Amino acid sequence: SFQSVVDDWIESYKHDRDIALLDLINFFIQCSGCKGVVTAEMFRHMQNSEIIRKMTEEFDEVNLMNGDYPLTMAGPQWKKFKSSFCEFIGVLVRQCQYSIIYDEYMMDTVISLLTGLSDSQVRAFRHTSTLAAMKLMTALVNVALNLSINMDNTQRQYEAERNKIIGKRANDRLELLLQKRKEVSATVCSCCA
Repeated sequence: SFQSVVDDWIESYKHDRDIALLDLINFFIQCSGCKGVVTAEMFRHMQNSEIIRKMTEEFDEVNLMNGDYPLTMAGPQWKKFKSSFCEFIGVLVRQCQYSIIYDEYMMDTVISLLTGLSDSQVRAFRHTSTLAAMKLMTALVNVALNLSINMDNTQRQYEAERNKIIGKRANDRLELLLQKRKEVSATVCSCCA
């Protein structure tokens, strides 16, 4: 089910990236236990620090005082919430690995928000955003590792085909491997940038 949710979100992002990112920002805010909502107006005109300050004001005083928020609450449904929260972030990065994680907007926006939340006075924001950032970075490292492995395999296949005797060499396969090598190399370069 996460895969279809993420696929829908990706389509939304391709249609209007600001609205899609606003949904993702509100997801992280609400997963912290905050009842506040970041509006489109706030997203367009306020810095992350101002948004976080405004969301801090929206936090339920009772929950703020006793430290209850979704990641610390007891019970099977909250344990499932934590697991689902982590899984969602992994699926999000995996589904975006061939497209929008390289556009320098999505990741910059999300990482900037999570970094700001991790420095908040509110423990729920700090804990939730730190966990989210760890899961996000782990998923990105896995994407980079897979790209590196793919690059190595493609390079090896290309070299093996190129080193064949001219009569046994499949020039169309060589051309396809060369094209694949260029595509993977471009992806690796944009990933490392």
